[in-house]
Amino acid sequence: MYEVSNRSALEHDAYSFRVERSNLRWLYNANLDYCNELVRVNREENLNNHGQLKGAVFRAKTFSSDRVKGIAAFATVAAVSSHWMPVVLALGCGSTAPAVGLAGVLFYGMQKLNVNKTVNSIVIDDETGNLILSISNSPISTYKIMVSPTDVKSVVALGMDNLGADDVDSNLIEVKNYTNMATGEI
Repeated sequence: MYEVSNRSALEHDAYSFRVERSNLRWLYNANLDYCNELVRVNREENLNNHGQLKGAVFRAKTFSSDRVKGIAAFATVAAVSSHWMPVVLALGCGSTAPAVGLAGVLFYGMQKLNVNKTVNSIVIDDETGNLILSISNSPISTYKIMVSPTDVKSVVALGMDNLGADDVDSNLIEVKNYTNMATGEI
């Protein structure tokens, strides 16, 4: 009888959740160290990211995925056009189908490179404290506007933050009362 009651006491201790105070203190300190390390790593990443902006608040990537796809489409059209005769002979369907395909790829490339009304960079003017936005008219031309920070607001976020895409934060912004820096027009 003594042996049975001793076994139940041992089994009870094996499955009970008894944590000593020193273990709780150790777990608490380990959690604090982990949280502090995360804060330090995030701070270093932010400093690195802001250093790459070279004084700007925002700077768009030079080669976004759409620009790369547009350039690749034009390169494909150039490569196929330069070897037109072997392509037509290899397909064996005349020259109409490859020409229609090239036209489709050309329009696809033009659509991917069609960037207008997109903010390329945002810089703070040191003298006035206003924002200078560089906005693209076309893939090769831009214009700059100066606007007070109170006249710019984000209307909606268009990014995929919930899908894990950290570097594709995009917003639709509304700008009121700006000055075109080239013409001085308000």
